[in-house]
Amino acid sequence: MPELDIACRALLVTIFAVAPAGKLRGPAAFAEFRATVRAMGVRQPRLAALVARLVPIAEAAAVVLLVPSGTVLIGYGLGLLLLLGFTGGIALTLRRGRVVRCRCFGAGGSPVSVRHLVRNTLLALTAVAGAGGHLASGGTLPGPLSLLLATAGGALAATALIRLDDLVYLFGRPAETTTAAGR
Repeated sequence: MPELDIACRALLVTIFAVAPAGKLRGPAAFAEFRATVRAMGVRQPRLAALVARLVPIAEAAAVVLLVPSGTVLIGYGLGLLLLLGFTGGIALTLRRGRVVRCRCFGAGGSPVSVRHLVRNTLLALTAVAGAGGHLASGGTLPGPLSLLLATAGGALAATALIRLDDLVYLFGRPAETTTAAGR
């Protein structure tokens, strides 16, 4: 099961490395993320600013903790807590009927939707599966080829999840474009 551990680590390290980089790439990106935190329900400006500062720090900490075997379980735990928090925030936003852009990876982003809940749930399950794989393997590493394939597979899966909105746009069902004249 070391391959499972490595693939899950690669996936989560990629996710948690790209996320803060997007949020912190400039003052405008950080301001957009802080505004998203407020729009999702953290109404007090000071608390929203604090949350907006802490999230990228916690994401970066997850990256650091997921790399060495000695701290990987703490990294999986921190990643899981972050993902559960994000998922809860999205669920509350949807339940309240708010239209809020997903700033998970920085600028752009479509409005949060069930697709983002599913993505974050899959990522949370990845943290659980990775921790299980690590425990089952006793923290041993796979052979060189397996290590390479597991790392590449995890990073590729992360890239697809990071670009999920774009993939849905490219390959999803086209929206209805019926006009009054076309009915």
